[in-house]
Amino acid sequence: MSAYLRQLRVGDSILVRGPSSTIGDLGSLFGSNSNSNSSSSNSRLVLVAGGSGIAPIFQILQYAHASAAHRDSRIALVQCAHRPGGLWLGREIAILARDMPRLAHTPVVSGSNGRLTEAALRRALSLGEGGGGIGGCSAVVCGPGSFNADVGRWLRAVGVRIVHAL
Repeated sequence: MSAYLRQLRVGDSILVRGPSSTIGDLGSLFGSNSNSNSSSSNSRLVLVAGGSGIAPIFQILQYAHASAAHRDSRIALVQCAHRPGGLWLGREIAILARDMPRLAHTPVVSGSNGRLTEAALRRALSLGEGGGGIGGCSAVVCGPGSFNADVGRWLRAVGVRIVHAL
């Protein structure tokens, strides 16, 4: 999105739509229906945000924080940016994390010429070659198109059950 916006000139028009998703009920990300009273403390959710993709990912964190059924879920958040100043919402995420002891937030700075690599993602998720403990979980990825495609492929390779790309 950022690259697209930088190409605009004064007077250009853009069409803006609201967010769209294939997720449906957010509770389904945690392995349960949001209307159920079952605890999801044994579920694991992986969230990977690239750049401004943290905005919709943050909404998922807010949903989990507001839901007693999901507040204790194991959530691994990997937030990627080219430079430290691009790691937005860090303070807000830390505030939510106070009430979410199983939220692990890992910022990854790739540098101006780089981007997230499979090895960096594995390190951020504390995975060895076999994928560790994320097999069977769900994931949400939000970033540029090629970022979503690469991260989705890497997560599926280590056994992530469902990858939603926003």
